[in-house]
Amino acid sequence: MSVKKLFMQRAILAFFLGVISGLYLPDLLAWPWIVILLGVGFLLCRYGRFSIPFYFILGLTYLTIQAHFLLSSELPPAWQSQDVVLRGHITDLPQQTELGWQFDFLPYQAHKQQQPFTAPQRVRLTWYGKNLPDLRPGQHWQLTVRLKRPRGLSNPAGWDYSASLLQQRIRATGYVRAAEAQPSTDVRFSIDKIRDHLKRVLWHSLGENDTASLFVALLLGERQFITATQWNTLQHTGTAHLMAISGLHISLVVFFVFYVVRYLWTLYPRLPLWIPAPKVAALLALLAAFFYALLAGWSIPTQRAFLMTGLLTLGYLFLRRWQGSQIFFVALLGVLLYDPFAPLSLGFWLSFSAVALLIYIHSGRIYTQKSMTWRGKIWLFSRSQMALMLGLAPLSLSFFGFISLSSFIANAIAIPTMMFYIPIVLFSGLITLIWSEVGLFLGAYSLYLLDALWWLLTQLESLTWSHWQGIRPSPWALGAAVVGVVVLLLPRAIGLRLVGILWLVPLFFVPHPDTPAFGHYWLSVLDVGQGLAVVVQTQHHVLVYDAGPQLRSGFNVGEQVVIPFLQQQRQQKVDRLVISHDDSDHSGGAIPLIRALRVAEVYHSGRVRYGDMPHHLCIRGDRWQWDGVHFEFLHPPAHGGGKDKNERSCVLKIHHAHGSTLLTGDIPARTEAILLRRAELKAALKADILIAPHHGSHNSSTLPFIRAVSPQWVLFSSGYLNQFHFPREEVITRYQSLPSVKLLNTAEQGALLLRINADGIHSQYTREQQRRFWHD
Repeated sequence: MSVKKLFMQRAILAFFLGVISGLYLPDLLAWPWIVILLGVGFLLCRYGRFSIPFYFILGLTYLTIQAHFLLSSELPPAWQSQDVVLRGHITDLPQQTELGWQFDFLPYQAHKQQQPFTAPQRVRLTWYGKNLPDLRPGQHWQLTVRLKRPRGLSNPAGWDYSASLLQQRIRATGYVRAAEAQPSTDVRFSIDKIRDHLKRVLWHSLGENDTASLFVALLLGERQFITATQWNTLQHTGTAHLMAISGLHISLVVFFVFYVVRYLWTLYPRLPLWIPAPKVAALLALLAAFFYALLAGWSIPTQRAFLMTGLLTLGYLFLRRWQGSQIFFVALLGVLLYDPFAPLSLGFWLSFSAVALLIYIHSGRIYTQKSMTWRGKIWLFSRSQMALMLGLAPLSLSFFGFISLSSFIANAIAIPTMMFYIPIVLFSGLITLIWSEVGLFLGAYSLYLLDALWWLLTQLESLTWSHWQGIRPSPWALGAAVVGVVVLLLPRAIGLRLVGILWLVPLFFVPHPDTPAFGHYWLSVLDVGQGLAVVVQTQHHVLVYDAGPQLRSGFNVGEQVVIPFLQQQRQQKVDRLVISHDDSDHSGGAIPLIRALRVAEVYHSGRVRYGDMPHHLCIRGDRWQWDGVHFEFLHPPAHGGGKDKNERSCVLKIHHAHGSTLLTGDIPARTEAILLRRAELKAALKADILIAPHHGSHNSSTLPFIRAVSPQWVLFSSGYLNQFHFPREEVITRYQSLPSVKLLNTAEQGALLLRINADGIHSQYTREQQRRFWHD
């Protein structure tokens, strides 16, 4: 490799590292610092040996400048949850759900009470209701909406929703309160309109078939119809990449169009004399690939695939030979210049990592004529799939918490099938635009092949060894695993396989986690929005009190928050799961938790069963001791306890010599009064830490109850700007009447992590620890 090519790759890598560094900033660099950094970079660039740091600074400042412009139109905090009027048009594909519509809106005008303001560049809206207008891309509307700034849950582990919104350029979310259609004079070509038309026609005609969702995803990159069960099957078998329009799909379009056009061009003898057939074919193939990339939604894997395919095609046109690593780094630079926030997407890392692995294992290899035979090609394909299975295992374990062991077999079947099937899908989509009956007929019959493939994948997933459920690795273990993969995939002659295996050991053999000392305990109130999930850890035991909500959108907090937190804590067993009552904001995450981890037994106050393990009712007087820490149920009694579910909430007292905690579920004022009537219960209520009853609602946390508990810490678990306005101001005022009380709210501080030790109560808040510049 020449010095210039090597320098280019190092410069792009430095630029990439600069962008990544910028994404970890807790606050954006101020404009004076940007100017200073650029000045320092240009000075360094004047000296050849220091030119690489200049590109690092360039990447950092490029990301910072882009972020400044994006965040310059943030919604004023005081205008959150108030009526504002937006005028604009719908972009991308609106999604119809059981609740109504969800769509992205590009406002060009905004005002509040006739006072204009600069609206966020892009907002995500939900329009609740039935019999709503039929929404389509490009429609212009005047909407009265209530917005709030992007804000996701903040926990030690789990998905950062606000980062996902930033990567999509969405700077506000909200819901529609009133709407008025606006006349549109926009007659411009819109790829979104074609995508929406195809989606509607295909889903209306093929939607009764279970695999129609996969057909739509392969054609349009639109995955809203893929069910959670189907996603699990795709991920567990390592075939989810087939639903991301990337290299396989784009290259098939290029090859198909190239050979068809080249053949048709040579049918007329004069045309090749004017322009050579290969050049015309290559140019039209590139245009077809670009159209398909747009049709597929222009996602990050699609961008990467199109750029790499485009560079290869241009090299063919201009007789320029590109090395695989050159194409990789130029594509990386292109994606980052187009979208410096792309690394916030999992698709970015999975797509570029897969391509980097393929380039790494094939670069520098000499392939003989024997390797071009069918047997040789099968060997190369098998070698590539084994490398991908091994190389992506650390990322899969880090992102999803498991490694697919069946991916080699699944892809050995699925990829050749898709090489045959994707051209049929594309041809069917094209014909549907011209003659819908014929296109739909072809699509309907092609689903028989997809059904057969899907049956094989589900059979593979059903095998006990299909995937290995592990523990998400720490950053240092992930880094060590990457080194191990690089060493393992070196040529066999180098003989470092054993060294590579040793580097992989930390990925699978997790050291024993830090745990509380005997007689101490840790209390973690997770940020689950409007709901409750608490994890209590003693030296050798784990108790989960409530498992968070199951939202109507399908988002399950137990799956997305509680399980990742327990895995981060290296816990694979829950000794006792307590469901305070059966309301979905407390019990919604129980089933996923039971399926993912070993739950020894369940305690609850209702009639719902959450699995096959032993179930017990919470009964006043039941007590036990774990590792020097005492647990006792104070409510409900064996008989009675209240008329509704909230009144029968399990009230749990945790105490030891150095601190106590009272967990109260959703008990209202009536239950508080019952607890206060009995002298022995009133004395037992006193606690250092109180999880506020019913999230701080107005009909709970009465003054006599607050004085009886007399807490030093009061913890509220509530959603940001929730519709119930929890915790209520009057409730906060009551608690503030106590001397030296500390009030904390998951909506403001994120997950609340308290360690109750011999030297006192120590607290940490994840929104403070994990702050990034896009966090509100």
